Amino acid sequence: QSKYERNIPLGGCGAISRDRLDEIALAARRTQTSLDRTQASLERVQTGLRVARSRLEEAELSRTDAQGSQRPEQIEQAQAQVAEILGQIRAIEVQKQDTRLVAPFDGIVTQRYADPGAFVTPTTSASSTASATSTSVVALAQGLEVLANLPEADISTIRPGQAVEVRVDSYVDQVFQGEVRLISPEAVKEQNVTSFQIRVALTTGESQLRSGMNADLAFVGNVIDNALVVPTVAIVTREGKRGLLLPNAKNEPEFREATAGVTIGNQTQILSGAKLGDRVFIDLPPGRQFQEPKAKK
Repeated sequence: QSKYERNIPLGGCGAISRDRLDEIALAARRTQTSLDRTQASLERVQTGLRVARSRLEEAELSRTDAQGSQRPEQIEQAQAQVAEILGQIRAIEVQKQDTRLVAPFDGIVTQRYADPGAFVTPTTSASSTASATSTSVVALAQGLEVLANLPEADISTIRPGQAVEVRVDSYVDQVFQGEVRLISPEAVKEQNVTSFQIRVALTTGESQLRSGMNADLAFVGNVIDNALVVPTVAIVTREGKRGLLLPNAKNEPEFREATAGVTIGNQTQILSGAKLGDRVFIDLPPGRQFQEPKAKK
């Protein structure tokens, strides 16, 4: 009804067609009719409950009188009548309880698949999520979390509770915080790529982020104090050994074997083979060739 009332001014100024306005009005009338029918059914159930309770009180009085007169057949008849009415009351109370939909947890309704007064059948279209059934009428969300597929090669570096930085295109200047809540125990293989699903619970940004947004994640590792790092592209391999190209006395690039540590983003830790302040070549200058180190005698 409120939707119809909002669209009346739009129909008057020609913003929507008369046919569209009639469709909205018809939908509003159908919804109101269904709501009235449901309310009437509820009132009938409540009336039946009151009648049944009245009959129970009468039966209780009859049972008291029967017990006072000490007639066994009257006592048994009254007890059977009480049991029958109690069964009717329980059935009516169950019907009344079935008029309410109750979720097992608090949350926010993100989608609705049925209108008030509508009948839900096994063929009713419902949510496409794995936890929904054909008779689902709403989708309920309890907090936001980020789903990510992590390659198999990186799964050993991730642990539950690990801090995560979350970035989205809608807030380019903000970094939201989260932590790894769950690592799937089973891998998923798609197009010959094996990955594990990671669930990241948000600790900031729940009031700004929305369900369905795309996000980039940066998993925060252990803090390494005074780490020596170089651009990852500066690490080269010569004759099966990894190292760096550093300038020699003639300012020519010379290969020096180095030991690499962890890689984060586009930087790699150097454990040995270079020291703070050394210059390294990322690309060879045009026409330059690196010099093989001279073998020690």
